[in-house]
Amino acid sequence: MRNRPRQVLVKRIAALLFRLSYCAFDLLFLEGFDLRGSPLAERKRVLEMLFKETKLGSPVFHGEHFEMDGAEMFARVSALGLCCRR
Repeated sequence: MRNRPRQVLVKRIAALLFRLSYCAFDLLFLEGFDLRGSPLAERKRVLEMLFKETKLGSPVFHGEHFEMDGAEMFARVSALGLCCRR
């Protein structure tokens, strides 16, 4: 281990100490194309497809798409103590 750069060692120690996750919930750009004009459900479908094709997994995952009223969703996640945006 003496020959490894310090940065690599720090990253490995951090990976052992901290379990981080990243949730990708939207896909705004893909290979130089602006997808912001596309419907959210379609962007999420493409995002899910990318995760399947690349076999990308933990600690990165994609958020599910829910078809429900925004106020109802906010109430449900607030009751669970989760953070969300309106």
